[in-house]
Amino acid sequence: ERLSRELRHALPRSVRVDSNATGSCIELVPIISSCSYVQLPKPGGSSANPFVAVTPIAEPGKVMVGSYLYVYASNTAMVYNSNSSRRKVIDTITSHSSNSELSEFSFLGNPKHFPKSSPARRFFITEQPVSWCVTPAGELRRFSNYGFNNNQPSLNQLISLAGPGEVMAKQLNNNLADASQGPFIAVASTLQRSSLVLLDLRFGRANDTEPLRIQHEVFVPNVP
Repeated sequence: ERLSRELRHALPRSVRVDSNATGSCIELVPIISSCSYVQLPKPGGSSANPFVAVTPIAEPGKVMVGSYLYVYASNTAMVYNSNSSRRKVIDTITSHSSNSELSEFSFLGNPKHFPKSSPARRFFITEQPVSWCVTPAGELRRFSNYGFNNNQPSLNQLISLAGPGEVMAKQLNNNLADASQGPFIAVASTLQRSSLVLLDLRFGRANDTEPLRIQHEVFVPNVP
């Protein structure tokens, strides 16, 4: 249920899967808040304009300053690449001088403008990526606070970057060497439906002939 909830609240186009015999991982970028903007700095004469938006409300316990703001990240490279122009680090959030329902955002680093606007005028505020992995030892582990990587980190890389992670479940016996028993499958979105993630978690001891099999489908919003 927690994994399904995190997938449903993931940044559109951020879900990606890496499956191999040394561990199968699914990665996503969790959303803190999202809302609509009314002014977007873009290349050219408007590049120095402030980013002005309807004041977003963050999830309880989440801090937006220092988090990441995305506008129209339409593929995984725009989400994860270290030099992505669609992602900015929030420096300050201040009330708009003439409208109490609006806020102005400033960003760290340069450039401070965005290359393209969102057709729906949407923006998303996120945390760092999160990964869930099934290990060869039969554990389901959750990793966080390891930063953005152009290529999806493997299980061993995640352990090197973030430590051992949190154990969320034990006694899984998915055969990771068999692609048909992969615990995670991400199906790309189409014009007719959102992205789809298939979960296939098989629990049981190594000598069990009939493991407990949990199959679940999670629809992930795909409109950036």
